[in-house]
This record gives sequence, structure tokens and C-alpha cells, in this order.
Amino acid sequence: MNTLQIHYFLSIAEHQSFSKASAVNYVSQPTLSKHIKNLENELQIKLFDRTKNPIELTPMGMVYHKLFTDFMADLSRIKNSIKKQNEAYEGTLKVGILTGFNLPDFIMEKFTAFQETFPKTELAFENHNVKDMVTKLKNGNLDTCLILADFVSQQNNVKYEVLSEIPKYLVYSEKILKKTDPSPICVSDFRNEIFFCLGEEHSDPTRRLILEYCKYYDLYPTIKSIPNMESVMSNVSFGKGVTILDGLTQFNEAPHIRKLEIQPCHKLCLAWLSENGNPLIELLKDQFIEA
Repeated sequence: MNTLQIHYFLSIAEHQSFSKASAVNYVSQPTLSKHIKNLENELQIKLFDRTKNPIELTPMGMVYHKLFTDFMADLSRIKNSIKKQNEAYEGTLKVGILTGFNLPDFIMEKFTAFQETFPKTELAFENHNVKDMVTKLKNGNLDTCLILADFVSQQNNVKYEVLSEIPKYLVYSEKILKKTDPSPICVSDFRNEIFFCLGEEHSDPTRRLILEYCKYYDLYPTIKSIPNMESVMSNVSFGKGVTILDGLTQFNEAPHIRKLEIQPCHKLCLAWLSENGNPLIELLKDQFIEA
């Protein structure tokens, strides 16, 4: 049972006609009849006497008509009350997004729904690299951020909620592969390659994570830090080495660039500082993790 079925039932009762109710609700009569049939099957009763012209409510239909009329009126009052409460929220929520991220549709839809639910609030988006994002989150220059869990799971006072799993790829150029056997390409084939990472030499968290990802496959490669994604992909494109990227980061997918999915997958999360008192953080978190 759902509110759409109840709405159609009340509309049919009001107009005493399936055809009139279908026209008013811009729905085909077979679709309307199917909704009512499903409702009757769930309630295990007949709601309408279809032998009458115009149709009439059955005695049990009258009972449910009163029940559903009161229910819809109460539901409307509750929705209006919640709407007024939501409209009372004001303020700005500063949201960080990793540079180069191509956010999935469901994330964009959640932000849109949040803005519609709380129309007097403002979402201010900023793009940053990992190091700057974590720094700004911890010093209060960002209220929350979309980031990979690997980058915040070890940070003190940073909380996060996992939103979805994201593929992790080893990205390489076909120029560097010199396989002579027909076996599938695997991570061990890149054992002797340089692994490029985005960031500053020896000081960026990405470097440590690349080492962890390689250790998962019993690889201990040379890591070389590169200051920006364009430079990383240029080196990979010319066959100077490989890199590891998540499935959201946009990069040059030239014909000779290949991706090998590796494990474990990344986890996209919404992160915030536990000491941040902006009440909009809790509202946004609820928006993202609601069923």
C-alpha cells in the first residue's frame, strides 16, 4: 500500500468513475484499475461496487474512505509542518570536492534534493587536492567534503560516512607491456615499473597509499611524486610508468591508455570534523544516508 494508491482510491470515490478519475490524474484507466486491484488484494476486500452506475463504495469501502481521508489530511498537515521547519534553516555549508572528481549522478541528486528541502541554505563548493582538502577540513575552512575514506580514516577528530564503493584502477599505457605469453594481464606484470602518484615528494598522503595498494599484491615499487594530474598522465601516456586512480577521477582516456581494476575497491565518503558545530552538516548527512 502506498499514498499513490490511496490518492487514486479517493479520486475514484469523489468522481464515482474510473474514467473521470483517470482523466483528472493524467493516468490511463488500465493503470488506475491495476492500482486499485492491488490495493483491494492487499486489504482483501472490494472497495467499489462496480455493478452500479455510477459506481459506489462498498460498506467496507466507506470505512476505508473515512480512514484514508483522515490519513491524507494528517499527512498533509505533517508535511506542511516539516516544510515550514525546513524553511527556517538558514546558513552556508562549505563543501569540498576532490579536484578532478566526476561525481556520480546519485551524489548530484542528493545535493539537489538538499537544496530543495532547505531552500534558505546555501551550498558553497570548493575543489582541492587531497592534502589541502584535509587541511581545510581540520582548520574549519571546509564544513564537509566528498573524499575517499583512505584519506581520512586515520585522521584524528574526522568522522565520515561511506556513501558508495568506487572502483580502483591501475592505469598504464600499452606501450610498456611486452608480454609474450597469452595469460591475462595482472598486477605483477608491472612489478618493475615506476608508480607515479599525485602530490609532493615524501609529504603527500597519496604516496603512502600507493605503497599500501601495491603491498596488497606483494609489490614494492619505486614511487615518484608528480605535482599535478596532467603531468602524471603525460608520464603514463609516454610509457614512463603507471599510476593508480579511483573510478571518479577524470583523466585522458586515449586509445593506448588501459585500466586494470584492482582490489580492494575505494570507498567514497562524506567527511566532517567532529568539532564543527554547523547544524547543516547533520542535515546533509541525513540526506545522503537516508534509505
